[in-house]
Amino acid sequence: GGIQNPAASSGTSGAPPATAQPITPEAPGLKFVGRVDVAGADDASFAWSGSGVIANFSGSSAAVRLAGGQQYTVLIDGALQPMLTSTGGLDSLASGLADGPHTVEIYRRTEANQGESRFQGFEFAGGQLLAPPAPAERRVEIVGDSITAGYGDEGADMNCSFSPDTENHYLTYGALSARALGAELSTVAWSGKGV
Repeated sequence: GGIQNPAASSGTSGAPPATAQPITPEAPGLKFVGRVDVAGADDASFAWSGSGVIANFSGSSAAVRLAGGQQYTVLIDGALQPMLTSTGGLDSLASGLADGPHTVEIYRRTEANQGESRFQGFEFAGGQLLAPPAPAERRVEIVGDSITAGYGDEGADMNCSFSPDTENHYLTYGALSARALGAELSTVAWSGKGV
């Protein structure tokens, strides 16, 4: 079976299936990317561009609970999904998944000046959280300003004004380079500011 992703671009809220078990931020199988504060048991906070969470799981569907109303790049089994705008409730990421292991990746698209994201957990219907992804052999940290954050990289041209809808860290030179090198990326970037 393939991946079905109904209405993921705006987030789909709803009650989880009866077989879904919540996976909270302190679960040992989660891999956080970038600078993430996991001090609280109720959520993991992050704000820097490209920060997020990765999990291996089994189950027929995946959903996430994120507070903060930000926009995210989502991948299921390495396949890019429509942009997710968090509803603040339970947002469906994929359904109708085939039996077997799967990977979900969620990365923040926008920079810290757009507010904080709070990861509150995953739910996997009919499955469970599996062992975390292996650590990357390479790690890269990039410090920069707007170009590093992804300001306007999805805009009409180089003269577009700022909008969260046109900023996408996943398409930045740093993110593209890290993926090409198989490296884990941590980005610290703020438009108009630098080192």
